[in-house]
Amino acid sequence: MKRFKLGFGNKTVLEQISICRRVADGIGKLPAEHSKQIAKFPVAAKVAEAVDAYTQVEVLKTALRAALVKRNTKVSAMRDCTTRAASGISAVTGGDPVALLAAGGGSCQGQTAGGPAGCAHLVACCQHGV
Repeated sequence: MKRFKLGFGNKTVLEQISICRRVADGIGKLPAEHSKQIAKFPVAAKVAEAVDAYTQVEVLKTALRAALVKRNTKVSAMRDCTTRAASGISAVTGGDPVALLAAGGGSCQGQTAGGPAGCAHLVACCQHGV
């Protein structure tokens, strides 16, 4: 027997649910003698489960979007605050590269696992803005 195709390929989840819902509705309209043979396939129940799962994913996606906006706002505020503080450190220390690195400002490509304090090129890195 040739396999019956419903056209699920490249369809969104919502479109696939719609196709299955139409089939479930069609099963409900079958005469009793035909619906007995199809009763072993609980299409309507599977559609309901898929709709619940789809709804849950949509709720989670909305919550994730909100969490991402909140995170991005907090990270932006963190960066702004830190930049202002680093500028203040630079002003207070007169731009001394050693003091800037000691306070956590700037970076050093030659850092060791111990952080900037373990870098042998401390002053040179600061002077080159690396």
